[in-house]
Amino acid sequence: KFKRNSESYATELLHTKINHFHLLLHQIKICSFLSCFFVFNHIFLRVKLFCSMQE
Repeated sequence: KFKRNSESYATELLHTKINHFHLLLHQIKICSFLSCFFVFNHIFLRVKLFCSMQE
């Protein structure tokens, strides 16, 4: 009986670890997407500014 309990505890622990990992991956994806967006936005504004100064 004790062995089965420890096994179910281990699988539960594994599942929570996997869930945390998935959440972490999701957050990393969102962060990278946002940083890419900000970098592109920054470059776009710089180019726009540069072009307007050239005129």
